[in-house]
Amino acid sequence: MKALADYIHSRGLRIGIYSSPGPLNCAHFAGSYGHEAHDAKLFASWGIDYLKYDLCGLRLIMRQQAPDASVVQMRIMIAAYNKMDRALNAYGRPIVYSLCEYGWDAVLEWAPSVGANLWRTTRGVQPVWESIYSIINSRRASRAPPDPAMGTIPLCSNWVTVSSTWRRTAPISPCGPAGRAPAGRQ
Repeated sequence: MKALADYIHSRGLRIGIYSSPGPLNCAHFAGSYGHEAHDAKLFASWGIDYLKYDLCGLRLIMRQQAPDASVVQMRIMIAAYNKMDRALNAYGRPIVYSLCEYGWDAVLEWAPSVGANLWRTTRGVQPVWESIYSIINSRRASRAPPDPAMGTIPLCSNWVTVSSTWRRTAPISPCGPAGRAPAGRQ
């Protein structure tokens, strides 16, 4: 992976990786559960620039540990995202930290506190107008900032959401709120 990342960087591009705070990610491959420090160190040693950290693998654990307590489930989720943030910060490499938890549990209110640079605010968009329209309407109803295509909120002025229909138009920056790099990732 290091050689691949070096090659990608030599072309002026950045490389990202996907994981989950659960034992498995959405594709049922190994997640980072219980291995956050090891994975963060590995990602940094490879030269990874971006981590998409997807909740899906942790949901079963949340339901098992707190079957009827959504507030406790939310604490478990926030603690898991915070744990990876601390692990990423420990190795000093600027890795953009993207949370994916589909906009549940007031993500707009707590994501910056766990070091997130951006986060999903809606379910996944499908390539049909009805899907796009329902997301636009849900955004309008919630009065949350717009999030075209992927449901992310860029916190840096030089970010544009990346998806099949959007392109990154400026250099990648590990900026956090107010244009600052999160602690430990400067």
